[in-house]
Amino acid sequence: MNIAVHNLGEVTIFRCTGRLVFGYADALLNAISKVSCPQIALLDLSEVTEIDASGIGALISVRRLAKASGVALKLMNLTPSVEDLLELTRLTPAFEICSVPGMLDLLCRAFEQSQFARINTAVEGSDRALDTPNACSPKPHRSSATSENMSASLFLKRLHHRNTTGRKE
Repeated sequence: MNIAVHNLGEVTIFRCTGRLVFGYADALLNAISKVSCPQIALLDLSEVTEIDASGIGALISVRRLAKASGVALKLMNLTPSVEDLLELTRLTPAFEICSVPGMLDLLCRAFEQSQFARINTAVEGSDRALDTPNACSPKPHRSSATSENMSASLFLKRLHHRNTTGRKE
């Protein structure tokens, strides 16, 4: 399991990739416990290819840790297998699962806050500091949740690319 951490002001996104299964599930809890306490922890599970009881246990442990720390934990981009397993185990109500519009609103607000913070700390007179795209401009309505989840994942990938390279795509 690989976990990419994206800090966007009050929101920290944990983008999980791979198998959330026995032997790898502790990586999630370790990654989250190493990050300073965000106000909102958002687990992006769009690239989780497999999950088992140990993975469910890791999600529950993360939920307990977040609750004890006063952090709002939200799940986003659940794959059908993760969603099915949460329903089968009757754990869906235990987690706050972001809808696509709610998730995009949250990500856009966090992105704008992080851009505002960068602009405020930029050297005065720098044209590049103010050259930020409007990543949250309205998009045409999509007919399926799957295509909207893919758009949100693409948004995160582009945001990660820009934050790590300092360039626009």
